[in-house]
Amino acid sequence: MKPLIVILVVTFTYGLQHNSSLKLVHVFFRHGSRVPDGYELYRSHERYEYYKQIGFGSLTNAGKLTSYQLGNVLRKRYNDFLGEDFESDAVFIKSTDFERTKMTSLLVLAGVFPPSEKDKWNDKLNWIPIPFTYDKQGTDYDMTKAYVFCPVYQRELQRVFETDEVKAVIKGYNKTFELAIKKTGKMYTTLGDVFLLHQLIHIEQTMNVTLPSWAVEAFPDLRRITLTQFYYENANTLMKRLNGGRMLAKTVENMKHTIQGTIQQKKKIFLYSGHDFTIINMLYSLNLNKFHFPNFNAAICIELHQELTTGMHFVKILYIKDVFDEPELLVIPGCGDMCEFNKFVETITQHLPVNYTEECESTIPLD
Repeated sequence: MKPLIVILVVTFTYGLQHNSSLKLVHVFFRHGSRVPDGYELYRSHERYEYYKQIGFGSLTNAGKLTSYQLGNVLRKRYNDFLGEDFESDAVFIKSTDFERTKMTSLLVLAGVFPPSEKDKWNDKLNWIPIPFTYDKQGTDYDMTKAYVFCPVYQRELQRVFETDEVKAVIKGYNKTFELAIKKTGKMYTTLGDVFLLHQLIHIEQTMNVTLPSWAVEAFPDLRRITLTQFYYENANTLMKRLNGGRMLAKTVENMKHTIQGTIQQKKKIFLYSGHDFTIINMLYSLNLNKFHFPNFNAAICIELHQELTTGMHFVKILYIKDVFDEPELLVIPGCGDMCEFNKFVETITQHLPVNYTEECESTIPLD
């Protein structure tokens, strides 16, 4: 495998610095912990029927709690910026079309926007209804993996996985593949196949399920295979551009509108409820290749600041690895932890599609 990029991080307190004024925030987060999906299970799995009864892929109670806690974390950090009263024009939240991501959206919103005295409508319920947006599966191109709808990305992904390099990586894990097949009775032939088994075991770990010894022993290799899958999904500039670069370009565009004072840009915060790959793809497009697997409710916060004395705009990126720990302030390669906006754009410009539909060679509009 190619050398990995290691980034420096420093802990960052929740309070915002006094010499700058926060102008705009984008938050991309993973849903809370969940029950396994049916396609991740194998028929001989002893809890198959139990998970089916609960609801494949649904949030666990622990996942509901940490999703709400993520909202609390965001409220604590952005309290002064957002203000006490909820302003619908200032907030945009979008989710993928999954039960777990939509429920996570509601729970995060409950934490970010507890009702003020002005907004309170029920003394027994400390909650206000807040609408969010989601696109039906098959038409949501914002946070879906590019291989679902982008022909150029599909071809490039296939090319990468047919290279000798990837074939050698897969061959190196032959014993893990064989063990998985033997113990589950399910065929695993690709990195993506094994990713599903990793998901199952990872989820059951978070649920404190007692795992069979073979699963415990195999898990480190399954984790490495999963990270390798993500790596090769973002193996080059083109893939980063057509994958995480899509949402990164929209983020940059929103920041430009804020800087220019465009009248239609009244938003203060954009919230996106997604998946593990939402986090991973965004980190790769930002050149922040952490090469790790994001926790449930992990979040990336991209902040636009204006320096009060000079009027210059800067970008800060924070990573919430765990909702019960302080966020990490990420060091942007070649730019530092407080990156001047134009320089920030320059560092990522190769990952910003200009006409996504055209660059994907899509027959349907994607922009």
